[in-house]
Amino acid sequence: MNKNGWDDFNFQKFDRQMNQLQSFIEQNIEMGLGRLGNVLENTGRQVETAWKETENELQDFSVKDTVTNVIKKVFPKKEGFQGNKYRLKNNATGYKAGAWSFLGAGAFCIIISMMQLIDADVEGVFFTFAAAIGFAIAGFFAFRAAKLSLQASRYFELMEGKKECSVEELAIYTETHPHIVVRQLQQIKDKNWIKNIVFSPDKSRIFSDISMYEKAAAEYRKLIKQQSQPKSDPPDAQHEPAFLKEIRTLNETVQDPVVHEKVEKIYEIAQNIYEQSKEIQTPPSTLKKFQNYYLPTTVKLLRVYTEIDNQPVDGVNIETIRRDIPSILDTLIQAYQILLDSLYANMAMDVSSEIAVLKDMLAQEGLAENENTIRPDL
Repeated sequence: MNKNGWDDFNFQKFDRQMNQLQSFIEQNIEMGLGRLGNVLENTGRQVETAWKETENELQDFSVKDTVTNVIKKVFPKKEGFQGNKYRLKNNATGYKAGAWSFLGAGAFCIIISMMQLIDADVEGVFFTFAAAIGFAIAGFFAFRAAKLSLQASRYFELMEGKKECSVEELAIYTETHPHIVVRQLQQIKDKNWIKNIVFSPDKSRIFSDISMYEKAAAEYRKLIKQQSQPKSDPPDAQHEPAFLKEIRTLNETVQDPVVHEKVEKIYEIAQNIYEQSKEIQTPPSTLKKFQNYYLPTTVKLLRVYTEIDNQPVDGVNIETIRRDIPSILDTLIQAYQILLDSLYANMAMDVSSEIAVLKDMLAQEGLAENENTIRPDL
């Protein structure tokens, strides 16, 4: 810029423009700060309101409970019997390997003891032979643990995920006696190989659900209480024949209402036959067969039926028995009814004779016009 340019520059105008710019900037900054303050104030109010609402919702807040709920959602608790059948099988393999190792060590000790015996080392023979016995015992227990672990894996195949299971069902599945199943399950429970095992009071079932166990235990206590109470026998129970009493007792265990009604009918007819037979001086041969064969055979069939009816499993032979015995009961009812009716034959003849004599006397005295009509004027 030359000298003439500086002479032409208007410093007053420039100063005025700078003042205007400074006022503009200050005004906008003040307005901006005011707006920012309003925004911050409104945000603060919203944060305060949200915090108060959160405090009200979290009055009963528990970190422990929240963490527990999260864990339950991420790792839900499995129901039923819990275990690992593959680990049980691997345990069985490990126990077998250990057992063979112990037996091998025992055999080696025996060989050494024989060599010591040749060298007349009596003290060495004693300790070596004792070590051999110790290894043999350890091998025995290892084989036993292997067998139990393998059996546990077989049990778990049937039990996995269930809330209850029958000991009889496990016995059939593994071809083991129920008493052995109970003993092995107790050992498996003690070793914690299968978790959540709870035995029913009568050891016939196992549960993984406590509520189901408590229900079964209550029913068992109720049953024991009922069995402990003296049963009320009929008034003439002391004079009741043994076969009739057994029929009545067996019928109390029959679950099928149709079969129960049939057995009750047989009991009533048989009881009437016994009562009527007391009045007969010379009983017929059919009555003797009834007492010596028909009734004992009936009781025998009922014993078989009640035993089969309480079995928890089904099969071809069991279904045949369940079908055939109830069908023969109808035949027995019909036969016993005919026998009971035959016992009234002599009584019927006596009644007919008495009626005939009575009618004749009424007719002779003029008290009856004919056989069937009595005079109305008398």
